[in-house]
Amino acid sequence: MRPVGSQSEIPTDVRILSASHRNLADEVSRRNFRQDLYYRINVIELAVPSLRQRRDDIAELSAEILMRIAEDNHISPVPALSTEALQALLEYAFPGNIRELENLLQRAVTLCENNIVSERNLDLHPSTAAPVTTLPVSTTLAISELPREEVETALSLSQGNGFSLEKHLEAIERKAIEHALEETRWNKTAAAQRLGMSFRSLRYRMKKLEME
Repeated sequence: MRPVGSQSEIPTDVRILSASHRNLADEVSRRNFRQDLYYRINVIELAVPSLRQRRDDIAELSAEILMRIAEDNHISPVPALSTEALQALLEYAFPGNIRELENLLQRAVTLCENNIVSERNLDLHPSTAAPVTTLPVSTTLAISELPREEVETALSLSQGNGFSLEKHLEAIERKAIEHALEETRWNKTAAAQRLGMSFRSLRYRMKKLEME
């Protein structure tokens, strides 16, 4: 590399990572992108599907983004998604891909109450929703009650071919309930308050999860 105005070259060793939401091979054929540049940068190509094509990742990505928002803004506990909010995200088309998900959650966290992000906080537009099978759970993602390492352990269930969104969310809920019970010395009334639910709801969920 020769800096501007210099008479000598400086040895450099760099790696370039570039991304595009367009098919560059098609753009080259249409003469909208330089062919020589395309072959120069296209050494290793990784095709990453858009977020709307991998909806099973939305719950995990949302949890990770919420943890990052909490860390960056010193928010404790970590904000959590309500069942309705998660369902709304699963049905959303995401024209802005993952960047839009980040912006949606960033705004929702500033508007939410008691660190629970509701569907209303997301302010999604129905016209951009995509039909998706209804989420088969009746739970609030109580991620806020979990230490980071436990959340990551629960989220690791999403790896592999036998992924079940229902079991994935049940694992997160079970961990949250167990953690709340341990923190309150198994006082279910106090644990229910800590989780932001009624005592009856806690008993129902513990029974459903076969924790009683």
